[in-house]
This record gives sequence, C-alpha cells and structure tokens, in this order.
Amino acid sequence: MKKIKKYLKKLEKEASNKFGLKKFKYKTSFELSSSKTLAYFLYDGYKRYFIFNKTVYKKSSFSDFKEIILHEFAHYIVHLKYDYYTSSHGKEWKYVMNQLGVSNPKATSSNFSNIKKRSSDVKVKCGCNSFYISSNKATRMKNGAEYLCKICYKKIKNIEAYK
Repeated sequence: MKKIKKYLKKLEKEASNKFGLKKFKYKTSFELSSSKTLAYFLYDGYKRYFIFNKTVYKKSSFSDFKEIILHEFAHYIVHLKYDYYTSSHGKEWKYVMNQLGVSNPKATSSNFSNIKKRSSDVKVKCGCNSFYISSNKATRMKNGAEYLCKICYKKIKNIEAYK
C-alpha cells in the first residue's frame, strides 16, 4: 500500500505541473477481491475513491500494477478537469494519459488475464496463450458453446476439464 501511495503522490506532482491542479483528495482501498475488475475510480458525491483488486496486486509485479494506477489516476484527473460528461476512455482521458507519458493509451497494456482473480475461475488455452475465464463461461463451453481467441482467432479450450 505504501508503494501505491508513493506512486500516487508522484502522479499528483505531475498533474499539478501539467494541468494546474492543486488539491487532490481521495481514498484508496483494496475492496476488490473476488472480481474480474482490476481497479476503478469511483466518484460518490464529494468522495473520490481508487479501489484496487488485492489479488491482482499480490500476484503481479509493481511495475505492471503501476499501469493500473496510472489508468485510474487519469480517470480522476478527467473528473477534476472537465465539468461535463466524458466517455470513460474518450478523447479527454486519452489526452490526460498522453500528458502523463503514455503515448498509445488503451484499457491496459499488460496482460493480467494470466492471474486467477477468483477461486471459481477456470484455466483455458487457445493457439497463442493460456488464461482464466469465469466459471459461467466455462459451463457454457461444457454445454457446447464455442469461443475464439481475440488475438489468434483459434478455438478456446478448457484446460482444467482435461486434468
């Protein structure tokens, strides 16, 4: 948690210099433990929160996790800087990400699909990788549903069913 707070302070200084923002007020928590979500920024009235997935934090390197922090911090800056509705990964968010040093912003660039986030997740593989899917999707596969990998377009196969 100390590393995260230290990195957020660094991002605050950058945002202060680049966007002229002065006051940063938010809370951080690790309440996401059984979710497929990596993290999110939440604005609830006057309170602002960064909520992180503690399983992902424990199982990934801090350099990878920094991408998640930066991604959510950019949402926070967009919230502070723009008074009107913005698309969650729209031009304002991309502009902020660019200003914070990410030249080609997207949802996330590190591969976190290899981390089992819930105990019920099922390991599968395709032609290029192995990763985890929800037990619901695995059940649909068991009942005949077929899914293709978005990268190699090969059929996804359930590894754990063959053990």
